[in-house]
Amino acid sequence: MYSEKSFHIKIGDGYLKGIIDRIVIKDDKIEILDFKTNRLWNRGQLVEYYKPQLQLYAYALEKNHREKK
Repeated sequence: MYSEKSFHIKIGDGYLKGIIDRIVIKDDKIEILDFKTNRLWNRGQLVEYYKPQLQLYAYALEKNHREKK
């Protein structure tokens, strides 16, 4: 498990850095946890709103993993 895991990746001509709240690795599966303080009025809308952020985290983890091989 990793907490507050930072990442830095090149995207196009620029770089992007960020921090993933928690990464849990178990049985060849990776779970990305991103804690939010929003009130949960509509779960579907909240999931859709944050989906691009989680997809970016997954991309960053995959890219960093490939670079380390």
